[in-house]
Amino acid sequence: MKYCYKLFVLLGLSSVATAAAPTTQPVNELAPVGQGLSAVLSKSDASDDQIKLAVITARDGLPKDSESRRKLDAMLSGEMDRKQAMSIAKDISFTPTMEAPTPRAWPDFTPVGEVQLKQYPKYRIAYVNRGDTLKGGEFMTLFFHIQRNDIPMTAPVEMKMSDDQRPAMKQMAFLYENADVGKIGDDGKVTVVDVAAMDVVSVGGRGDWSASSMTDSRELLDQWLANHPEYQPAGDLRVMGYNSPSMSKDKRYHEVQQPVERKP
Repeated sequence: MKYCYKLFVLLGLSSVATAAAPTTQPVNELAPVGQGLSAVLSKSDASDDQIKLAVITARDGLPKDSESRRKLDAMLSGEMDRKQAMSIAKDISFTPTMEAPTPRAWPDFTPVGEVQLKQYPKYRIAYVNRGDTLKGGEFMTLFFHIQRNDIPMTAPVEMKMSDDQRPAMKQMAFLYENADVGKIGDDGKVTVVDVAAMDVVSVGGRGDWSASSMTDSRELLDQWLANHPEYQPAGDLRVMGYNSPSMSKDKRYHEVQQPVERKP
């Protein structure tokens, strides 16, 4: 991944997404809750009582099933960790910056640190398997495919992950803007297919995915499945990356998702 990111920047391709058709920016209605908490935590002279009140106010402003609310509630029951509280405040405040359009009828983003059951429509992808290109060359192979076939750039980039204790990308895919664009079939090392509509359990994340963030996300996904025994996994774990390397790391957004289905 690092290799293809360097090429991405070197060739000036980071402007591809912003050159695409405009896309609607998402709205995070809970952002003011996180911003209010951050404002108090950022004050060096804030007293313990002021911080506790800010944490209580933020907790009460979140939905009852919110993972961030659960974390704040746990903090109030134990040690008040200012650094952890700031991290939670940033999660609550975070709104992704969309650099390219998403596919037609694509669902809204999953709030950072939260777990959601989401429905995806049928969509079309062009994918390449890891190992079918030079090391780290999956992105450029896909980019040249859409360039050669005059396919508009969209977000996110989909990465299917291996199913082990340290997941690694085993397939990368670019998503077409709708299933009417292009045609299915092989194009060299790239294969274009239609993906059936599906349900997924999704966790939103700030920055780039990593081994540690994947561990945290998988724990949340596993806990959701344990709390909803009517569902079972129905496909590979995947990461949906929404931003280019030109976006600063603190503003990048991704989702870790587990496709699911109802048990028979």
